[in-house]
Amino acid sequence: MMAAFLQFSLTPNPLASPTKSLQPPSNRLSVNPVSAFKQEPIWRRLTSFQHCVPRAVLPTPEPKTQTIQHCFTKSEDGFLLCEGVKVEEVMKVAEQSPFYLYSKPQITRNVEAYKEALEKLNSNIGYAIKANNNLKILEHLQKLGCGAVLVSGNELKLALHARFDPTRCVFNGNGKILEDLVLAAKAGVFVNIDSEFDLENIVAAARIAGKKVNALLRINPDVDPQHIELVSPPPPDAKTSTFDVVGPVCESADFLGKDRELPTPTKGAGLVVHDAGAYCMSMASTYNLKMRPPEYWAHPCVATGFKNSKFGIRNEKLQWFLDYVKAHPKELELVGVHCHLGSTITKVDIFRDAAILMVNYIDHIRDQGFEIDFLNIGGGLGIDYYHTGAVLPTPRDLIDTGISF
Repeated sequence: MMAAFLQFSLTPNPLASPTKSLQPPSNRLSVNPVSAFKQEPIWRRLTSFQHCVPRAVLPTPEPKTQTIQHCFTKSEDGFLLCEGVKVEEVMKVAEQSPFYLYSKPQITRNVEAYKEALEKLNSNIGYAIKANNNLKILEHLQKLGCGAVLVSGNELKLALHARFDPTRCVFNGNGKILEDLVLAAKAGVFVNIDSEFDLENIVAAARIAGKKVNALLRINPDVDPQHIELVSPPPPDAKTSTFDVVGPVCESADFLGKDRELPTPTKGAGLVVHDAGAYCMSMASTYNLKMRPPEYWAHPCVATGFKNSKFGIRNEKLQWFLDYVKAHPKELELVGVHCHLGSTITKVDIFRDAAILMVNYIDHIRDQGFEIDFLNIGGGLGIDYYHTGAVLPTPRDLIDTGISF
């Protein structure tokens, strides 16, 4: 079970040690040049990152080798075990088959790893209900203190049924309908603003519900479609070649982006990789359920994950959204910013870089009189798909990236 978002309050945690708690917003990390907002795209500043990394940011630590307890093991005599119990014995008492077998202790261990890493921060761990909406799992996560990420009215109803605290839930997505937004406004959950259309619907929902909505702006990082790294590039004279593809178009840890046979790219082309995760055609749960068209090199106009992507607010449109929010004080309270980085991430640098980028946005928005209290970063860490003993980042590695707010 992976966290879908980490939401940080930009105020000190009163439960934390006074010497290690977050600093007040006025003393937190500042990234220069702030004036770059009007001079160049925000993503270009991120990709040419050396000039704006402050001394407070340390190099990202390498993941530490550690023994990770896992619920499924194999006994010496060849039986599959779950938490030390033979799965064969579980099958004998199951009411129906086939069935899904989950480990409650493993889910607890996963959540506790995040909670321990975040203990000095005023934060909220959010679980994406779309990942698994089993009511028993949701009820257990709620008891562990998690919030929930929702993408529909039905998921909101399910979260409330599982007794999730609405003030620890976020309604996300670019396809939110008015009826569901009214439910969200009445329940008092956070709502991420994803587009002009979405913003207008949120205002309408607030009026219908008679409630002010606590909203966050979902920022589009403006990923350049030509920003693609070929880990093992093809020879110059090859018509096709097999190599690994990583970058913002294909998530860096996506095993379907490994060892792919693709046409040799031409200068200026952008890569479209189907079934590559959150920014492409499917998520991990549907990797093996869809027909997979061949990959191809395409014009940047049809690439995904950059400024023309359907997700989030582009830098050049930000001021329009801020002005719209200012014009609707009875319906909206802008309390935070949000971005989503994808899933199966194996390098925590991307979280650090995104956090610095978002701090720039927060400073810019606060300069216009908004009280921004929350930084919401979505995404998930990778797992060892091939069971090769790969050393992957842990929640502790994620938090220990050397950045302070």
